[in-house]
Amino acid sequence: EEDRENLVAKLEEAETSASEVRFEAKIRSGEGSSTIWLDTAWSVTWSTSNSSLYCVISDISARKKLEQLKRDFVAMLSHDLRTPLSSVQASLELVSSEHFQLPDNALKYINRAERGLQLSLALINQLLEIEKMESGVISLSLDALSTEELFNKASYSVASLAESRKVKISYEGQSIEFVGDSERLVQVLINLLGNAIKFSDDHSKVTVTAELQHVSDDCAITRINVTDEGRGIPNENIDQIFERFQQVNPRNDKEKSGTGLGLAICKAIVEAHGGRIGVNSQVGRGSTFWFEIPLS
Repeated sequence: EEDRENLVAKLEEAETSASEVRFEAKIRSGEGSSTIWLDTAWSVTWSTSNSSLYCVISDISARKKLEQLKRDFVAMLSHDLRTPLSSVQASLELVSSEHFQLPDNALKYINRAERGLQLSLALINQLLEIEKMESGVISLSLDALSTEELFNKASYSVASLAESRKVKISYEGQSIEFVGDSERLVQVLINLLGNAIKFSDDHSKVTVTAELQHVSDDCAITRINVTDEGRGIPNENIDQIFERFQQVNPRNDKEKSGTGLGLAICKAIVEAHGGRIGVNSQVGRGSTFWFEIPLS
């Protein structure tokens, strides 16, 4: 009953519309005690020659149930897991502070527990972030910025990691001004730089460049490249690395660290800007991760 009025309105809209009309509605299947309600998706087109409505109705009940399970899981992560873990982390930080004179052995185990909690909370926060992005909840704070400005902020964040691996980071070429969410795009560049350093050999270099590309007379894009001298990515891994929990097979613990969500988050941020992200790589010759953002 609650969907009937909307359904009739949509059918009437299809009669006067030159294009297909899509909507969802619950419909009853069966009679009496065997009655069940199905979630359905409708695609309706008006046929002028037949003076008829042509309707395709798909049962999406399973998909709706899966979406609800997904929402429940995210809510559980957010409340039932993150809240108590944050409380435990705060307690450990208090116990390991100078107010408590604990023996070195005890502090060693407390610090190990803190690191484990930090990794768990980081994973939960990244999962929640990517769920928001993929559901279209992500909001962008757009402003004028430049590619060199992005590099300066991102390189500062990974400077200590680069020093520990003796990897040189540099920016080469022109600086391009465009419109984007500075905080989000810095997050993308930090992730790409961090991965480049992690998979590079000691005493190698990572280079960031920017290009202005004209797609058409009224469309231009800013392309930012992050090039390393690492071991490269096998062809069979390239198509999957931007998916959740996908990582190139690590050679050691330094490469193994990470959640496998960083590149998926980068992809969501870039696509929210209407852009694209990708990688060109050759085993033994290094990789170039790139992302493109429309100029305006």
